[in-house]
Amino acid sequence: MNPNHPPPDERRDELLADRALQGLDPREAAELRRLLDGLVDESLDLAAAAADLALAGEPSEPLPEALRRAIEADAPGRVGPPPEITPHPRSRIAGRTLPWLGWAAAAALAFAFLRGGTTPIAPEPGPRPAPQPTLQERLADAARARLAPSDHPLAREAGGEVVWDAARQQGYLALEGLAGVDPRQGAYQLWIFDASRDPRYPVDGGLFTLSEGQTSAVVPIRAAVPVREPTLFAVTLEPPGGVVVSDRKRIMLTAAWPETGGTIR
Repeated sequence: MNPNHPPPDERRDELLADRALQGLDPREAAELRRLLDGLVDESLDLAAAAADLALAGEPSEPLPEALRRAIEADAPGRVGPPPEITPHPRSRIAGRTLPWLGWAAAAALAFAFLRGGTTPIAPEPGPRPAPQPTLQERLADAARARLAPSDHPLAREAGGEVVWDAARQQGYLALEGLAGVDPRQGAYQLWIFDASRDPRYPVDGGLFTLSEGQTSAVVPIRAAVPVREPTLFAVTLEPPGGVVVSDRKRIMLTAAWPETGGTIR
């Protein structure tokens, strides 16, 4: 190897130290970029500077406070015990007259940082967030009524219940046995008949689909407007995308509310 050209890792450390201490000219900066391949950060600069100063073998005075603190802050957790260091000549640093050199302990840690690479410190796991209750759990005490099927072929084996909390304006359908429908052919739509409104225009409770072979489902109720006095919940089959007002020709399921009353008019 040409003695005038130090090994790449030594040349890299030398240029890092120069950049941290006095800056580089354009040629040196380009050389450093080639050696680092774009993977250096400021902490590596500080480590290289401290290591370079310690290895220069010059008499030392205390390291400037700002640089000392920066190296100390960067060293914990990155390195193990300091390795044995054998001073070696540095073509650029050894010949300089510097007012401060050394601080061997920090430099040894810095040298180990350079030679051994960094070891990421895994953050301590924090407390896991409490699981959020499901819709069924939140409405465990809400009123409910049984869903009765119509004689439509898609609903003959269907059943389940409707759950509704008037105070929260939340609820769901727990469905069993309702046949799936290709969403390109149609969708199920829930309607809520409200005694305080015109019965010709029940409240839209939301659209939903069921896949073929699906035997059960929990469908949240999404009332378009507040429901004040529900009397009946009804599920109809509508064209894809639903309708604003149902013609009520394909009623699948109904649930009187409360269970003792409620009819579709």
